[in-house]
Amino acid sequence: KLIEIEMKKNIFKTRRYLGFRKQIALWAVGLSMPLFLNSCFKDYLDIMPDNVATIEHAFANKYEGERYLYTCYSWLPPMDGQSIYFFGADDVWTWSFNHEGYQWPWQIALGMQNVDNPNVNAWNGDRSGFDFFKAIRDCNVFIENTSNPTIMLDLDPQMRKRWVAEAKFLKAYYHFHLIKKWGPIPIVKENLSINADVEEFKVYRDPIDECFDYVIELLNEAIPDLAMKVQSRDELGRITRPIAASLKAKVMVYAASPLFNNNRDQAGLIDKNGKQLFKTDKTPEEVKKRWDDAVLACKEAIAICNEASHILFTHQGRVSINDTLKLQLDIRNAITEKWNPEIIWANAHTSLGANGNLQ
Repeated sequence: KLIEIEMKKNIFKTRRYLGFRKQIALWAVGLSMPLFLNSCFKDYLDIMPDNVATIEHAFANKYEGERYLYTCYSWLPPMDGQSIYFFGADDVWTWSFNHEGYQWPWQIALGMQNVDNPNVNAWNGDRSGFDFFKAIRDCNVFIENTSNPTIMLDLDPQMRKRWVAEAKFLKAYYHFHLIKKWGPIPIVKENLSINADVEEFKVYRDPIDECFDYVIELLNEAIPDLAMKVQSRDELGRITRPIAASLKAKVMVYAASPLFNNNRDQAGLIDKNGKQLFKTDKTPEEVKKRWDDAVLACKEAIAICNEASHILFTHQGRVSINDTLKLQLDIRNAITEKWNPEIIWANAHTSLGANGNLQ
């Protein structure tokens, strides 16, 4: 009996000892688990999946960089059914406007444009519009990275200048497109950081003269580094010096026009900070200077186009025709004849036919 009692005591002690060791082990595991999980999660979060693109990937080499440049070009509005140039007026009609792309431009032709949510909205991309602020952001990303000589080391320095100039032109064009629609707009010189303070995102419209001057500044920076002509068929539609000079002349004519130059009808357009967005007290000399600058820009654009061998198109037929018909063919074919010498900036947003030729 005594032996049985002693054995039970030993079994109890053994169980208690093992239980105590088990608790110690559990405590140890519990204490070490956060450290282990933290290390695992840290290692896991440090791993970037192979199929996720980053800015570093976008500018890893000149081939990837050129693809990003094409992204900047991709925001240019096409000349098709989604364009207000076709269906924003009554020049073109079709049997059906049920297509999503046709619907909103057609609403403009029907007199259904509105202020609250415009059709073909270039401000935010709604209703068949192109979000030009996103376009400007892409251009800023491209300019910032391509201007850095330590990025894309395989990119020729001269080509680097040309690419940056093309992006500056596109950035100027997107700003100008917004100005034509809304007048004074917020100038986006650089992208805001995602870590920026909330107050930094509360941007205001800049005065109209500052908007025009910034667009002209970008074009002046771009023009010297652009190619005079495209170098191959693959570059058709790429920005050249005649294109930039012509846009600069157009912008400066807009800036000089009474719609923007000392327009007293806009005297009441003042932002919440009390800043007047249209200057209405210009002297006659200041008003005239805008026109003088525009005339000079037009002359410079003409000279550059002449240097690039742009000439007025004339129909070359094998059959003798009267002067009236010849004039009509000159005007018609100047538009319909692809890539003729009168075309300065052609629309490259088009499809390929079965034979691979541009339609």
